[in-house]
Amino acid sequence: MPHITFLNRHSDILIQCGHLPHWFQPEAVQFITFRLADSLPQTKLQELALMREALGRRETKDGELTAEEERLEDIVDGWLMQGYGSCVLRNAQCRQFLEEALFFNDKHTYHLHAFVIMPNHVHILLSPIGENSVIPIVSKLKRYSSRMIKQCVATDGNVWQREMFDRMMRGEDDFAHKLAYIVNNPNGLPEDSYSLYVADNVQYLL
Repeated sequence: MPHITFLNRHSDILIQCGHLPHWFQPEAVQFITFRLADSLPQTKLQELALMREALGRRETKDGELTAEEERLEDIVDGWLMQGYGSCVLRNAQCRQFLEEALFFNDKHTYHLHAFVIMPNHVHILLSPIGENSVIPIVSKLKRYSSRMIKQCVATDGNVWQREMFDRMMRGEDDFAHKLAYIVNNPNGLPEDSYSLYVADNVQYLL
């Protein structure tokens, strides 16, 4: 599988901590999720904060999420699918700004394998090139797209939620599972309300 390296459990893992821990190894493929700033109502954000406080910060030696953390991410994904907030990414022009940014950096900062831009959130599979890590990669995507989206639609405050979720893929099965998740994420939505991309070299996994 060209340009795809998975988590090496026998090598060091860089752990960068913010609201969520971010695991990094050079070149290792990552599944990334980030969302619009208004994608969850205040009641859900408060509920999420309480659940995270109860869970606490748990770190494993090989960068694995605990089962509790994975269930929490599943809960958030379910909330996002309910279509809270302004959902400005339903607007094709707004999605195009983010698409342009994603493809502009492809093969320079990372290898882009797949993405889906939903009305209020985004999922991406990519492999950082060299020492590039997901935090600056996503920060650049957010900065450019935020500036352009604000020129396209009237929106107050931040376009994007500050935090993101990222997970290093453990192997081809893990990668194929997330690829299928990206492809199936917009099921039931009108075709003009989302953008989906899958690179040619990973199509065979679907």
